[in-house]
Amino acid sequence: TPEFQRLRDIKQLGGTAFVYQSANHTRFEHSLGVCHLASRWLDILQAAQPDLNITDQERLCVQLAGLCHDLGHGPFSHMFDAHFIKDSLPLGEKWNHENASNDMIDHIVKTHNLAPALQERGLSVPEDIDFIKTLIAGQPRIPGRKEFLYDIVANKRNNIDCDKFDYFQRDTLHLGLKMPFSADRLMHCSRVVTVPYPTSNGNESSGGTNQQSQQVIAFQEKEAYSVYELFQTRYALHKKAYQHRVGQVVDLMHCEALKLADPYLTIPSGDGIGTVRLSESIRDMSAYRFVTDAVFSLIAVHPDPRLAPAKAILDDVKARRLYAFVGETLVQPHHNIGENVSPVAGNKRNASQMTMAQWKPGLPGLDDIKSAVLTLCNDSLATASRSNNEENLTVTCDD
Repeated sequence: TPEFQRLRDIKQLGGTAFVYQSANHTRFEHSLGVCHLASRWLDILQAAQPDLNITDQERLCVQLAGLCHDLGHGPFSHMFDAHFIKDSLPLGEKWNHENASNDMIDHIVKTHNLAPALQERGLSVPEDIDFIKTLIAGQPRIPGRKEFLYDIVANKRNNIDCDKFDYFQRDTLHLGLKMPFSADRLMHCSRVVTVPYPTSNGNESSGGTNQQSQQVIAFQEKEAYSVYELFQTRYALHKKAYQHRVGQVVDLMHCEALKLADPYLTIPSGDGIGTVRLSESIRDMSAYRFVTDAVFSLIAVHPDPRLAPAKAILDDVKARRLYAFVGETLVQPHHNIGENVSPVAGNKRNASQMTMAQWKPGLPGLDDIKSAVLTLCNDSLATASRSNNEENLTVTCDD
């Protein structure tokens, strides 16, 4: 559909392409990659554990979630939602590209009348559409659905998912960096196991349901270092590329250009009569489908003289007249974040639960740090599933 093809015009790494010249890949190929890896991971799990009974309908839902998870991205990807939209919304209102991805799915199904085609392939509409949208958001989990399927595309428990597998490989390739861990090996060394719902005090919890346990994707104990390398890769990408000073400055300047252009640059609305501003397009998917990196070229050639300040900023970027870096400081947390070791209830080996924290400058408190549970199983994973013999490693990391 045109709504999916628009991802060809949205750079995966935004301003980072001004630092690493080959980093011009787009959200389009990334989305195809996540869809492929999600399907591959399901194949591996089903082959190793036929009793999972993954249906064709569940497989299609996970594949569509991988394919559509980034439909909501705007110009320069994260710059648009993390800076431009965030600063444009009324105080207290929140929005992210996952919200827009789900809105775009509804728009595509309705506009292109896809319900009959989806039903021909065994999907229930709107039930499976809602399932796909929760797979993209990672939550809330729909009761009755296989819980481990939520670990495939957008894993909110520990952030190990196909989205990371693809962009780690794709970004390091285009950035010319090395990726030390093997996503394919991790997938082959994973199994679905049944574990208690974790709580902060170590007790089992129903997790908001009547169930006392949940099915999750676990990794063999011998792959613990591979998991470490995965998060180390993420850290290295942020340190060397995503948070590069020049890339951040380019994003900032493009963001300021959008803010200056926003009152005067409008897009035809979905009703075909009125128009909407860039900052308002997120509420109208018919208009939002035209909001891509091409908006910067539109600003550059637009005849409206009121866009001159925005054009000047874009000209400065192209001429490499970038904002100067003044300095930086390390913000120390006000809380004592250290290693907290406590017994894990229900574990026959009395394993330990270790909490590690990455403090992100600017976070107001510990509530902003997400806790994620990573299950590592010793011996064979099939045996671990039956005996509940596992180790839980809790890792907190920023989103």
